[in-house]
Amino acid sequence: LLCILLICRLRHLVTFFLCSLLYLCILRFICLSLCRCAGFFFQAEDGIRDAQESRGLGDVYKRQDMTATVYQIEDPVIIAKGADMVCTTDNLLGCSYLDAVSLQDPKAAAPATLYVSYSWGYMCKEIVCTLETYCTRRNTSTSRVSAWLSCLCLNQHRVHTAKKRDEPYDEFKQFESRMFRARNVLGILSPWNRPATLDRAWCLLELWTCFSHPADLNLKLMLPPDQSKHLQNLVKNTPQSGFRQVWQLLG
Repeated sequence: LLCILLICRLRHLVTFFLCSLLYLCILRFICLSLCRCAGFFFQAEDGIRDAQESRGLGDVYKRQDMTATVYQIEDPVIIAKGADMVCTTDNLLGCSYLDAVSLQDPKAAAPATLYVSYSWGYMCKEIVCTLETYCTRRNTSTSRVSAWLSCLCLNQHRVHTAKKRDEPYDEFKQFESRMFRARNVLGILSPWNRPATLDRAWCLLELWTCFSHPADLNLKLMLPPDQSKHLQNLVKNTPQSGFRQVWQLLG
């Protein structure tokens, strides 16, 4: 009986140790993230620093519309950019933001090297700053990273037309192939305690695709710099409350 009790207690200790080890590994990932913490658009990052013509999210950021979300710039910036241009794919009026920029400056487009998973509810500055941080962590110039963002690279005119007709938009079927062509995937997590991307079925599908093909897709999850700083300050200034919130999130 004593041996059985000892074995049971030992099993509990081993289980506790393994759970603690897993928790510490996850916590280490979060701490590293907060301490560190397009195809085609992201040469638009150059547009943030100089007087170049409007380049989507970069242009909004440059004009100091710091809290504008992708939803809020869809009509005045993304849709408006290609409203008077003919799409090179179907020869109809209204093209994607990418095509509009490419027609004006062919050098602004390049094959995507980074696929970005994000929410349209994110502020433009969150996306731009996270992309900039991504480049900094990789010690890569922003001019050498071409990021694929659906809001800029898909023809939103056709998306709206399909919605009005209650029809599926065929381009959405190509998301997976675009991920594999880019090979690198950046998942933006904001806010840190309830990332909006984890509430979107499409973003979950993107993450599932990455987890299902680890040899083919290089996934990087990042907090926007302001969220990273917020989490860092929370844990540093109120450690008991901060770690409790982290633990509740992981639970």
